[in-house]
Amino acid sequence: MADITNKKAMLLQNLRDAGCDQKMIDTCMNIADQNADAKILPLLQEYRTCQLDRVHREQDKLESLDYLMYQLQKQRLGQI
Repeated sequence: MADITNKKAMLLQNLRDAGCDQKMIDTCMNIADQNADAKILPLLQEYRTCQLDRVHREQDKLESLDYLMYQLQKQRLGQI
């Protein structure tokens, strides 16, 4: 029984560490309670895809910011 409790505790902690919201955590924990862990994987894959898309959007913003800073520095150096 301790092994099952430990497994659920690890799952809960991993979901929190991954930044899952409470709804996702509750859904995954309910699935785990039903011993249907295989059903969690598609949910996690979808969540991962969303997170990766968010990272890419943020990366695009950083690249735009870097380009703007480069252009401004280039203009400033040209005026000296």
